[in-house]
Amino acid sequence: MKIKDKWLFEMLREYLTVYLPSRKKVSPHTCKSYREVLNLLLDFLTQYHTKSLKDLCFDNISEESVDAFLLWLEKEHHCKPSTLNHHLSVIRAFLQYCATKKPVYQDYYLSVGKIPRRKTTCTARTSEHRSMYLCYEKARISGLLSFGGKNPQAQNNMYSSYV
Repeated sequence: MKIKDKWLFEMLREYLTVYLPSRKKVSPHTCKSYREVLNLLLDFLTQYHTKSLKDLCFDNISEESVDAFLLWLEKEHHCKPSTLNHHLSVIRAFLQYCATKKPVYQDYYLSVGKIPRRKTTCTARTSEHRSMYLCYEKARISGLLSFGGKNPQAQNNMYSSYV
């Protein structure tokens, strides 16, 4: 089987088997989740572009195709906005990794970066939980929280403005 774009599959393999577990030190469950999302994306792209898996290339990962993927997940799989945002984050993280390794892939990362996150609704049952949720969302949107909320300085800034 002759693969059209060997870099796509080499980057996927390296990202999932070397970068995430060894360099980022993510849990095996996270690696599995990322692998499932990226495999689902590849399956979708083969249908969307009517190509076989071996004929897929980076050009097939565009703003249009990823947006269509998210819409397909929403309509066909009834995914909630938080799940769609997770899938979008996984795709962006993979493309950012590719752009870091090979700058020629920067455009793919930037084009998918234009896709807006889906709006989630607050499902908190009490007014106290709703207040905490709104506080978190305000801090996340204004950039006070880093990815995953792991920046202690940002955490302190967030709480000090509401005390």
